Amino acid sequence: MHLLGRRHESRVAVRELNDDAPSSRIRHRSFERSDFGKLQANRPCGVSRRVSKVSGLIISLCLASPFAVWGALPTGGHSVTLAWNPSPDSNVAGYHVYYGTASHSYTNMVSVGLTATATISGLVEGTTYYFGVTAFNNLGMESGFSNEASYSVPSTHPMLKLSINSSKQAVLRVAGLLGHAYEIQATQDFTNWNVIGVVTLDLGASFDFIDLTATAYPFRFYRLLDIPRPTLQLLLSPSKQVTLRIQGQPGHTYEIQATRDLTNWHVIGTVTLGLGASLDFIDVNAAGRPSRFYRVRDVL
Repeated sequence: MHLLGRRHESRVAVRELNDDAPSSRIRHRSFERSDFGKLQANRPCGVSRRVSKVSGLIISLCLASPFAVWGALPTGGHSVTLAWNPSPDSNVAGYHVYYGTASHSYTNMVSVGLTATATISGLVEGTTYYFGVTAFNNLGMESGFSNEASYSVPSTHPMLKLSINSSKQAVLRVAGLLGHAYEIQATQDFTNWNVIGVVTLDLGASFDFIDLTATAYPFRFYRLLDIPRPTLQLLLSPSKQVTLRIQGQPGHTYEIQATRDLTNWHVIGTVTLGLGASLDFIDVNAAGRPSRFYRVRDVL
């Protein structure tokens, strides 16, 4: 398990009763939280110390961390639900969920009970958040961190953020709606815009695009254009001829693909849409096949 944390020391006071003396005494032992966030002492984790033969009091020296955080599920309204495998430690009283906008640097904490899920709300669209979970017991002792999970909040509007990497390249971070395709356009005069790339956002809802030609210009400006998804309509004539009607972005080129098993797709044609943004394609080979499925892909 990958554990996280910052190095610091804390001291725990352990009251130890002397059976041969009329009074008790306090002895301090130093415990250290290592760089990996796991409590350490000169006793192995999970070994408890009997303080008194009379009281039988047992103090646990450390807790086992929660198992891996395995999911971040969007719930709508800029919220996300986290789920993790519970800690196997029987002394666990609950969990702390830490999160922030920088990896391994958490600025917020939510305490939950003995549950293996937590919903975090109030997230900002277009922002990536990082999460870690710890377990705690009734004495206030806390385990090390779980692994780190991240989630990028989808934006209702596409956003473009420009940064310059160490190689002086322009890095364009595209954030928008899941599954949408966006044109990245560039200009030097705000009049003539040229398409320099097309990206389709996956589950992360963001993508970094590098403009490899940016260094050739003294200055350059960028913008995003949300590309409408192409649609495909199947028309069957009385003679069993299959006609595929493609609708999409004018000037865009689309591949028409076909399959019999939904696994192996083959390109059966390519069309470029004119001003009408619609075109009919006839599959002349469809009649000889018992079943066939189709899809269309934007290739610009």
